[in-house]
Amino acid sequence: MDFEAISESVGHFGRYQKFVFGLGCIGLFVPAMQVLSMTFVASPVKYRCVVPNCDDNSTHYEENFTEWAIPEGDQCHVWTLNNNITEQCQPDVFSNSTSSCSQWVYDTSVFSATTVTEFDLTCENAWLRPLGGSVYMTGMLVGAIIIGDLADRFGRRKGILVSVLLYGGSGVICSVSPNYYMFLLMRLFTGAGGCGLVLVTYILTLEFIGAKWRTFCGIIILISTTLGEVMTGVLAIFIRDWRWLQVAITAPAFLLLSYAWLLPESVRWLVAEGRNDEAKNIIQRVARVNNVDLPRHLMDLHNVQFGSVDGTLSVTNSNTVDGTLSVTNSNTADGTLSVTNSNTADGTMSVTNSNTVDGTMSVTNSNTADGTLSVTNSNTVDGTMSVTNSNIELVNETTKETMIKKTVIDLLRTPVMRRRSFTLFLCWVVCALVFYGLSYNTSSLGGNTFVDFIFTMLVEIPSYIFTFLVLDRMGRKGTLSFGYLLGGLSCCICGFIPQGNYWLLVVLSLLGKFGISVAYATVYIYSAEIFPTEYRTVGVGTCSMCSRLGGILAPFIASLADIYTPLPLLIFGVLSLVSGCLTVFLPETVGCELPQTLQESEAFGSDQSMWYFRCCSSCTNTSTREANVAADESRNCNEMIASD
Repeated sequence: MDFEAISESVGHFGRYQKFVFGLGCIGLFVPAMQVLSMTFVASPVKYRCVVPNCDDNSTHYEENFTEWAIPEGDQCHVWTLNNNITEQCQPDVFSNSTSSCSQWVYDTSVFSATTVTEFDLTCENAWLRPLGGSVYMTGMLVGAIIIGDLADRFGRRKGILVSVLLYGGSGVICSVSPNYYMFLLMRLFTGAGGCGLVLVTYILTLEFIGAKWRTFCGIIILISTTLGEVMTGVLAIFIRDWRWLQVAITAPAFLLLSYAWLLPESVRWLVAEGRNDEAKNIIQRVARVNNVDLPRHLMDLHNVQFGSVDGTLSVTNSNTVDGTLSVTNSNTADGTLSVTNSNTADGTMSVTNSNTVDGTMSVTNSNTADGTLSVTNSNTVDGTMSVTNSNIELVNETTKETMIKKTVIDLLRTPVMRRRSFTLFLCWVVCALVFYGLSYNTSSLGGNTFVDFIFTMLVEIPSYIFTFLVLDRMGRKGTLSFGYLLGGLSCCICGFIPQGNYWLLVVLSLLGKFGISVAYATVYIYSAEIFPTEYRTVGVGTCSMCSRLGGILAPFIASLADIYTPLPLLIFGVLSLVSGCLTVFLPETVGCELPQTLQESEAFGSDQSMWYFRCCSSCTNTSTREANVAADESRNCNEMIASD
């Protein structure tokens, strides 16, 4: 099917596409609430040891006796009692030696309960606190692989339904976990379901939108994930118990079960699976809702006599206007396929995947203009194929092109692509590490945790708009480098600002998040354009996996603020600056003909200096359409939002 021609006829962004787009935004909004929920679910709280003889059920975190009963600044030890003193709470009953404690009193002035207070994630167990965020990111990696494959095999809608059940069910069970290990297991499943839901919904939504609106809608749909993250902060203001907060951000997912009836299946997937009647019905429904008339030749040309009674497929005297004739996946019942007198204008005829039962295929009188006839994958039973009176030249009809599996190892064999690949892998790790790390680090800024978190999320929106506006003007290389350097400098400066300067810390932290968000939005498109076409999926897929590594490390780096408050910001800043400097070794891609093979990639950018940041005149072939295709491919690989 010529999807672009059909899209032109039914409208690129008509009423039906807007309906699907709205459902897609909701589908990304809901799971986004869970991604950074550990900021509140596992929020670090102040705690101290339970003091024997002093603490009872009526005491709180701040008590006068802590001045003499607990060493100053020590959360894990208490002064031991003198052996001959019992049931008194006076300074003289405590000795000069300390002992570790097994029970703690928590400060509940901000949160009534978190995983820290429920599961005693303190002292020697404090390292377990950020593990919940890392496990969720690990689940996202697993979900992108498993659910993405499931959606390709069984359909987008089934992929969404499985994701909803996994995400919603695991999230609710997580809220009633009796121990921390059960909590972590459910976080893993929740992450897998959440990533699957974002990935499949994103792909299905953009598949219905025409090329003219696809880039714009891709930016807007990312904003819905940002609003989902903001909603987590809003809900946390009113729900201070982690169990009820977990239910509040997860339960709405069950409403997405209605997508089984509301969302259509992907037309592209249906055609690829040979379910042409269903695809035709959906296209006609789109045309009907958009109140447009679909030209009959689009359907008749590309879907000829579907589902005939006797199982025969006949295409006769197909003198087409545009000269193209395509017969695809003609799995007939009685095994006969006849294509007769196909006098096409431009002389091309393609017969693909004609898997016949009795093994016969007849192509007769195919008088093509330029003498080309393509018959592909005709897997006949008895091995016979008849091509009669076709005035063409058959070359190497018995040979088959050997299909070589593309792997990431191939990208590392040649020196130029090896250097560029490792640079991009690092850039993706740093993007995810700093992006999520700054979000987790909001509780260390010293102000209102909820307000700081909400503003840190909202700054993503202007960053996406900024990226959309300057990406072609500044170039991919310039925009990416700008994002890293802005984020790195802001984080480094923020790390040296005294804690008392709250507003200065917040402004610099927001600038850092703005910069890294610009870099994150750019690196998706830039990577897809640098990798050659034949390795684009492999390259971007590997980059996406590297970003998950950064997401897994982010909670642990952010937790280093418990040791030294500015330490996470300094780490984020240095890594961002290093990545920004490394981007100068990458070539600019705007306005250039993108490489198709590894050999072309080795030569690509050789006419550019290291400090070149704008489109150069030596790039002779402007390939805007190919750049857009590369961007679409990169977005369809697993890891928005999501952005992430």
